[in-house]
Amino acid sequence: MPTSLRPIRADDLPELVAVVNRRYQAAGIRINMQADELGEEIDSSLTNRGRDTRVAVDESGRIVGYTWTIHLPSDVSEERCYVEGGVDTDRRGLGIGHQLLTWSLAHARERLDTSSNSIPRYVRIDHHVDDEATRELVASFGFTPVRWFDDLVRPLTDLDDLPTADSIGGSPVTIEPWPLDDPLDDEIRIVKNTSFTDHWGSTPTSVEGWTEMTTGFGSRLDLSLIARDTASGRIVAFLLSKRYPADDELLGYSQAWVDKLGTLPEWRGRGLASALIGEALRQYAADGSTHAAIGVDADNPSGASRLYRALGFTTHTQIVTSQIDHSARLTS
Repeated sequence: MPTSLRPIRADDLPELVAVVNRRYQAAGIRINMQADELGEEIDSSLTNRGRDTRVAVDESGRIVGYTWTIHLPSDVSEERCYVEGGVDTDRRGLGIGHQLLTWSLAHARERLDTSSNSIPRYVRIDHHVDDEATRELVASFGFTPVRWFDDLVRPLTDLDDLPTADSIGGSPVTIEPWPLDDPLDDEIRIVKNTSFTDHWGSTPTSVEGWTEMTTGFGSRLDLSLIARDTASGRIVAFLLSKRYPADDELLGYSQAWVDKLGTLPEWRGRGLASALIGEALRQYAADGSTHAAIGVDADNPSGASRLYRALGFTTHTQIVTSQIDHSARLTS
């Protein structure tokens, strides 16, 4: 049965999220995405629903696949456009994934071509290491694996021995709740951008993007933290927490996420990240979660992977980023 592509409509969300979740579960991905969550993702500062999304529909009007692009404009380091997509479980092997990726790759290139900068530009796709079908499809389009990431999990037991603010070396630092009276405090955004400067694939987060990151679906600012230099009052590190209760049944436990964690470069090596994690995990447990999760670049230069494992986290899933260097096409 032939399929056609059209932009995602707002009234597609209930049907579309069911397709997304069937794909996840078939791939062993224990995520139960919600319609509101999906709606935020496909209509944001990085994705325009009318311009950057497509669903594949069959002759009956049924949604059988989907794709969208996530464009992150940048003036420094590199510029990226990510592609997300999938095909419903009973319609695989019919060329629908090829049809969708043909559109989204061309569209991602178009989005990157809107920039006038001379920095490197990449089209990227993230997929689970064990997702053989996606790996083969993206490879057939010329995507090459370039980076691996681990999702780590830790049960919220044996928390008494985790670091506290008292274990931070050097001048006194206090760990404080996220400032809920000014949750978009731009100082924290600047700390995030500065602390992520040497992270692979990271570019500065805009004010609008920061608002979406800190107040969007799953955000738990009440479980988020900052570290402040006592002498100057300056924020020197932060931890942003998120929680997705709809995933609990699939996981078999209740899990909170350390979504973003950063320390200013000149403050590293003093135990701030460990102390923030220790305090966050105690708060997660008090809030009713039984596990904590955190994602990490396996080759992070800050040594984050070693740090998290030393705190009791172990590998749950692995994700690979594959890319096409769009810059090579521009200069050829």
